[in-house]
Amino acid sequence: DELIGTGTFSEDVTGGEIGYGAWRANTSFANFSVSEIAPSPSAIDSVFGEITSDGSGVLI
Repeated sequence: DELIGTGTFSEDVTGGEIGYGAWRANTSFANFSVSEIAPSPSAIDSVFGEITSDGSGVLI
């Protein structure tokens, strides 16, 4: 299977001795994974933390 993704960088990645990005280049990774390094924050407002569903897809 092939998964095509995009990325945005805050700095130029085409410089340096090798350069990471190049026009019309292909990059592949084997055994790539992403892990959460910190737990997700809880809802800031308690109203958003108490949203429930009635089972029909309607939020209460």
